[in-house]
Amino acid sequence: MSIVAILTGNSLLAEGVISRLRQHPDQLDLRVIETTNPCAIKQIIDIQPSTVILDDSDPIVAQQSLIDTLLTNIPSLTLIRLDPQSAQIQVVHWEEHRVSKVRDLLEVL
Repeated sequence: MSIVAILTGNSLLAEGVISRLRQHPDQLDLRVIETTNPCAIKQIIDIQPSTVILDDSDPIVAQQSLIDTLLTNIPSLTLIRLDPQSAQIQVVHWEEHRVSKVRDLLEVL
């Protein structure tokens, strides 16, 4: 079962997504984290979800530093950014590789 965290400021879009995802408790361990919680980022890092859904309509969530912090602390994380202005989502994956030679870089490419 996948742990999925939703970081939200309670927008209508996020509430709708939460409601729909809660209909699948056999597939998802859904954790809703409020952006008003001062420990929100620490809480997400502590639970180590496989996916974090970000409510891009919240100015706190849209900060690049927040995204960098999550990706750095949860190496296998998938981020999904919900944009209420569009019918699309943005999916971000993070990989980290050690490279000491050009050959190492070529292997990643």
